[in-house]
Amino acid sequence: MVSSKNGRKIIIHPSRGTPIGSARGSQPINPGVLGKSISSHMTEAILVTIFCCWPFGIPAIVFAGITNSYLRRGMIPEALDASRKAGAWTLVSLILGLVVGVIYIFVIKGG
Repeated sequence: MVSSKNGRKIIIHPSRGTPIGSARGSQPINPGVLGKSISSHMTEAILVTIFCCWPFGIPAIVFAGITNSYLRRGMIPEALDASRKAGAWTLVSLILGLVVGVIYIFVIKGG
């Protein structure tokens, strides 16, 4: 059975009534099948946004949310990519926040 949702064709499993794929070719897979869980980095993204460097923390939060969205839809390859991007933005925000903090301390102490 084929159903159309938001202009995208979704194949519905005949006996379960659940989607088994999308037009993009991603098949829903249980993340546990991969042998590891996929982290969205949401907690870390929120913390670095608050305490370190918010301009770079915001993309981390966005990609963490996208990761969760892809995981709910069973789009594992896309979730892995979004998780990698969320982790990268989180790390950039942390490093930049620490660097700016250290420079600020030296300027205040030196001044």
